[in-house]
Amino acid sequence: MSQDIRNYREYRMLVAIAYLCMLALGLIMTIKGIVIPSIREEFIVDYSQIGQMLFFILLGSLIAAFFGGILVEKYGIKRLFLFGIVVMAISNTLFYILPGFYGVVFIHFLLGIGLGCFQIATNVLGGRIFIRNSAMMMNLMHLFFGVGAALAPRYAGIFMERGYSWQFIYLSTTILLVILMVLVLLAKFPKISGNQEEEKLSVIDLTKSSKVWLIALTLGFFEIMEGGVTSWLVNYLQAGRSLDIATSTRYLTWFYVVYVFGRLVGGYIADRFGYIKSLFYFTIAATLILFAGIVSGDNLLGLFSLTGFFISIRYPTMMALIMKEYKNGAGTVMGFAITAGGICNMIGSWAIGNISDAWSVSAGMIAIGVSGIAASILIVILGKDVKH
Repeated sequence: MSQDIRNYREYRMLVAIAYLCMLALGLIMTIKGIVIPSIREEFIVDYSQIGQMLFFILLGSLIAAFFGGILVEKYGIKRLFLFGIVVMAISNTLFYILPGFYGVVFIHFLLGIGLGCFQIATNVLGGRIFIRNSAMMMNLMHLFFGVGAALAPRYAGIFMERGYSWQFIYLSTTILLVILMVLVLLAKFPKISGNQEEEKLSVIDLTKSSKVWLIALTLGFFEIMEGGVTSWLVNYLQAGRSLDIATSTRYLTWFYVVYVFGRLVGGYIADRFGYIKSLFYFTIAATLILFAGIVSGDNLLGLFSLTGFFISIRYPTMMALIMKEYKNGAGTVMGFAITAGGICNMIGSWAIGNISDAWSVSAGMIAIGVSGIAASILIVILGKDVKH
């Protein structure tokens, strides 16, 4: 527990906020993948245009992550949380106001900014309150991302089955955002700025570090693989395997069920066997299983869901690795790594959309698997440079 947190009641409030923020992130970020078929049908756009939409939501997210890593140390966690909540709530409303597909693209850009602020604030908060057993506690926090993501397909599916629009699905999440706003306003957050014990790291210092770039690139390929599966799986199962909405979203639900289980036990595995070893073997397993799902028949589509277990621990374990490697200025390093990694993810999402258009949705899924191979190679190189 951070020394800035005076009593156990404050600590419990901050833990609750961290968990609920992760649940909201998981819910909202997964909804964007579920509503892709509805957006394509409404605006009659191709996969490359959907790739542009995903590109801009990632662009907004990485801009927020970059500046959020700097601003959180100047203005504090609370203000960054509140800014993110307001931007997301406005975005949810604008889906009903701005017309046309490129209006939707712009709103997703704004939504990405809100999500990015949420992401960096939550990870910095976790770094402040989870001092011992960092990998286990960060995985438990990110477990709630999996809970939100696991709920999203069923949540969205219920509305779709009853005839509600995809715009309404986004708007309904504002209720959760309002609850979070009240909790954030009531809570007392640990201080970020003004700590004399911490050495401030500049962006110039970070760009000169090969280790930071390895972390960022590895994180980027992690995000391409995870975001690729969660954003494109439902569409792949419908367009490539001719499944209906209910069945295809069920596979995504099970992906997140095993994803949640992976985060429940993954932190212990990472703390027990080491961060680099765990990241490597889990990435290799996820990649092999994904390729097996692509080449197998419809009776083995459950393999796509199984990848969730092995994908689950990678992001929070990488955050824990940053906390271990950079005792001072971890928030700045996280912001830089998330931003640089997000650029990789942004390019990857655009590429997957174009590959799906040029060849097939199956080719797009193969490209997602290739990102897992690239991540495995980078982990081996990174392992030679880390202290932990």
